[in-house]
Order: sequence, then structure tokens, then C-alpha cells
Amino acid sequence: MMNEDIIAELYFLLHSFGLGVLIMILYDVLRIFRKLVNHSVFALAVEDLIYWLLCGICIFLMLYKENNGSVRWFAVAGVACGMLLYNGTISAFVTEGISKILKFILHILGKVFGILFWPFRKVFGTVKKFTNLAENRRKKVMGFYKKQLKKILRTVKIVISRH
Repeated sequence: MMNEDIIAELYFLLHSFGLGVLIMILYDVLRIFRKLVNHSVFALAVEDLIYWLLCGICIFLMLYKENNGSVRWFAVAGVACGMLLYNGTISAFVTEGISKILKFILHILGKVFGILFWPFRKVFGTVKKFTNLAENRRKKVMGFYKKQLKKILRTVKIVISRH
């Protein structure tokens, strides 16, 4: 029978390994989000910074809870092994599969909302054409009156300068 201290250390190692897997699952969620929404380089950097800060806090809390805050290198290795194992095996399949499914769902939703809102787009398109025509007409009328006012002003200046 194993010593209780060894069993406790084994559980600690398994928890750190599980935390490594969880960290990579959360990073896959971030990867999927990045595949669905375009990001600037700055946004990627900020997201990564926040993500890794939160991961560091989670690792610290695990070490604090299970080992009174002492850094045990086998626990850090357990986290790293969990991350590497998950990332090297199923991570790519998970991110690609879920991304494709979500893109398909978003595509279908786009089509459905396009059909549902087609009458509104048609009405707003007609209203926009009408307002554009009205704006063009207003510009022509205002241009005409501006020319007429210039002619009147010129005539007034001529009359005033003669007297």
C-alpha cells in the first residue's frame, strides 16, 4: 500500500496536469473566437496578455491551495505536460471543428435574418433613394437661388457705385 504523502503528491500532480489541459481548452476558446472575428495585432497582444495573466493567477492559486504557495517544479511540469499533451493531440481538431460549425451556424443565421429583414431593407432602400433625390433637388434649387442672389448683389453694387 502506498504512503499517504505519495498519494497526496500524485493527486497534486494530476491536478496540475488537469489545470494544464484546462488552460489549453480555454486558449482554444480564444482561438475559435479569433477565427470568427478579425483582430488587429494590438487586440491579439492585449488578449494574450490578459489570458496569460489569468492563467498565471490560476496556477498560483492552485499552488497556494494545494501546496501552501510553494513552487514545486513537478507541479509546473505537470501543467506544462497537460498543456503540451492537449495541444499536441486534439486541440487542432477541436478548434477547426467548432470553428467550422460556428461559421456554418452564423452563415445560416445571416441568411435567415437576411430573409426576415428583406422587407425592411427594401423599404429603407426606397426611402434612401427618395432622400437622395430630394437632396439632389435641394442642391440644384439652392444653386439656382445662389446664382440669382449673386446677380442681384452685383446689380445693387453697380447701382450704388454709380451714385
